[in-house]
Amino acid sequence: MNEQINNEIELFLSKKIKQKDVINLFYKIGEILTENKANYYQLILLDSYLRKKYGLVISLSKKNLIKIQKFYKISKNININKLNKIDWNSYLIILNKENYEELIDMCIEEKLNKRELEYYIKTGKKIHITMRYNDPATDEFLKLQESLIKL
Repeated sequence: MNEQINNEIELFLSKKIKQKDVINLFYKIGEILTENKANYYQLILLDSYLRKKYGLVISLSKKNLIKIQKFYKISKNININKLNKIDWNSYLIILNKENYEELIDMCIEEKLNKRELEYYIKTGKKIHITMRYNDPATDEFLKLQESLIKL
């Protein structure tokens, strides 16, 4: 089982990493965890090995492995090509939502980024932010917009 995950990660590292590769890797790890009833602690040891060997920044902590496994369980009946159209951070936002699949569809159709998705979930309104991520102006804009909605 650790060998399967190690092989998946080796394949992942051999490519130029794209968003869909991260989703595919986490989907595959989730599948191995679920179908093979993997031991989280073995994977945490594997994480330590991969960090030393590759300087890998993907955390396979128990907390993240639980999220990865949950992602697989609730996504296994959804086409992987559809899943690849959303980034991992957006999945982390919607993992615990009842309307999970509906939110995936909306993210794809509306091309919502993480912040836009968070805003929609919080307010029920769709906006499109054209400013850059990690930009103080974007943060200020969102704070201002939230305060206006509260009025």
